Amino acid sequence: MRSAAACAAALLLCGCPTEEGIQPPSCTPDEETPVGELHATVDGDDWVGDSTMLQAVPTGVQLGFTVDATNGMTVRLVQSSVFFVDELTETIDIDDGDDAVDLYDDRAGADYSLGDGSRDGADVTFVHDGDTLHTSNVSDEGFLRIVFEEDEDTGAVTMRGCGWFDAEAQDGSAEASVTDVSFAVAVQ
Repeated sequence: MRSAAACAAALLLCGCPTEEGIQPPSCTPDEETPVGELHATVDGDDWVGDSTMLQAVPTGVQLGFTVDATNGMTVRLVQSSVFFVDELTETIDIDDGDDAVDLYDDRAGADYSLGDGSRDGADVTFVHDGDTLHTSNVSDEGFLRIVFEEDEDTGAVTMRGCGWFDAEAQDGSAEASVTDVSFAVAVQ
């Protein structure tokens, strides 16, 4: 179990705590995001990118998006996260969930803590204006929700996601805050 003190930024972004008390991070994937696109706000600027990759690999599930020659991101899902409220400490705690490849194969949605893939279950390598940034270089964990939907008429499956994260260069020379992440990718 991981303490979610690092989730403080995520809690602020999702409007927690609420009148009902502290709530785990949450978001709803935007059903209006066209299949094959990524939408996000990066340091206050709107981004629209194209899906370039979705594949299961031995280390997890990878998704890739390109905005232009100097902007894009790769998401690696290793293990889902289970967020819950610790009633005694009134904090959000995180347990390890299921293997991302198993969830992908089963077309089962899940939540992910974005940070260091081996520690937090998922990570993002983010290229912003040519600088390579990583979620593993920041102390505040991000959040990602994945859902699958199947078209009743065609049977086509779409992976949709939403979330937020901060990323920083290894040497601390560049950083970015990414919010309002929404994407839709066709599953083959």
